[in-house]
Amino acid sequence: MRYLILFLILVASAGADYQRAESLLADVVINTTLDIHLSPGDILSNVSLALFVRPISYGPQKIIAISSEPKGSFGKDSLDFIMHPRQSTPIVVDGTVRMAASPQVTSKVVFPIDTIALPSDILVYTKPSALADSANPLILTRARTLFTDQDDLYFVVQRFAQFAHDTVRYDLTSINKRSKDLASGILLSRDGVCDDISNLFIALCRSAGIPARFVAGLAYTDNEIFVDPWQPHGWAEVYFPNIGWIPFDPTFGQYGWVDVSHIKLRESADSGTPALHLEWTGQGVNVSISPLDFGVDVLEVGQDRLPRVGLDVRLSQDTLVFGKDEVLDVVMMNLQGGYETSTVFLADTEGLLIKGPNNQTVVLRPFQSVHMNFTVSLEEVQPQDSIMTYPLLFYGERNFSMELRSEPGQVKNPGDEVVLSAKTQIPRFTWEETSEIIKEEKLSFWQWLIQSINSLFRGL
Repeated sequence: MRYLILFLILVASAGADYQRAESLLADVVINTTLDIHLSPGDILSNVSLALFVRPISYGPQKIIAISSEPKGSFGKDSLDFIMHPRQSTPIVVDGTVRMAASPQVTSKVVFPIDTIALPSDILVYTKPSALADSANPLILTRARTLFTDQDDLYFVVQRFAQFAHDTVRYDLTSINKRSKDLASGILLSRDGVCDDISNLFIALCRSAGIPARFVAGLAYTDNEIFVDPWQPHGWAEVYFPNIGWIPFDPTFGQYGWVDVSHIKLRESADSGTPALHLEWTGQGVNVSISPLDFGVDVLEVGQDRLPRVGLDVRLSQDTLVFGKDEVLDVVMMNLQGGYETSTVFLADTEGLLIKGPNNQTVVLRPFQSVHMNFTVSLEEVQPQDSIMTYPLLFYGERNFSMELRSEPGQVKNPGDEVVLSAKTQIPRFTWEETSEIIKEEKLSFWQWLIQSINSLFRGL
């Protein structure tokens, strides 16, 4: 008896559960030290420190409790300290915050927007700033090529975010190559970090008359270049008239939403705004402050939210020929009432040859479905009376599996046709299992899958 089995598994594009959680409760700690160097005869009257990054309440993020040592005064845009220290002084800010799902764009907003009708505190975010040089001809020209013939604001902003994500190569070494760079410079160099990617995105938005601002905060990453997965991070917010400020993270590829690990600490025109301001009154004394250190302790993770998208995969015909191309019709469905951008990746697994691009990005209006085609070919024929597996591993937002089985005894040689029947609802792999699959080498994955299949067939 011979079987041809194709497994299609839809899993998350990043390994952290926070991307699926409805909420997150965390303790955020900011540490620094005020360094004072007094020599005989030096005079220090007072020191004032304005800390512009601190846990804040807004929309989906609420402060449960917050304190500082020494005690500071919370203003509109800063946490202010007035001190009379005689020696170096540690400064600690400790806040407990709860993050919920970010707001979404739920209906079409016409582009271009009427900037005359914008309030003055919103209109300022359509103007060029120190690093988001939106009036630069390079920025203006590039933006025009991206929004031509488009009248839906979400689609325009998504194109800007996707362009920044695809164009700028994330490179930590670029921090050492230059000081703060203009968005137009990032467009030319095409390398940078999250701040640079966000500044470019913001500049593109403003060049088209779209209000956009920079957000500084903390976020979780499973990128192995970082020892601590919680890192300072920069993303952006875009203003949609009659809806409000909507988050876009072009570095993480989260467009029109951000996951609950995004802890907002500050909003500004661009990433060039300083994190603090220090001044003192005295004579001869030298006062400095150490770099800010951030820590996050997760106290509670909410349950998984309902899936944002669904996926269905179909063969274009009832027969499959070994060694010949087969078109997989992938249908992505928006399951909720907000705009959604999602990228589907088809992994390169053993025995499967992918013809053409292995990923496609689609933008979905609320409850819309879109068809995508992936062309593949099965490369090998196993000895007769064996079980053959060709895993198709899709990266997306939720688990999905489908089993395709040939009729017994039909697969013999390349060119033979195989009649396939489809069975859905075979046991789904857990989130933890699929996350581990992604990290494993192909051989390890292959061995793991064979063991799973053998276990499955022992029950037949």
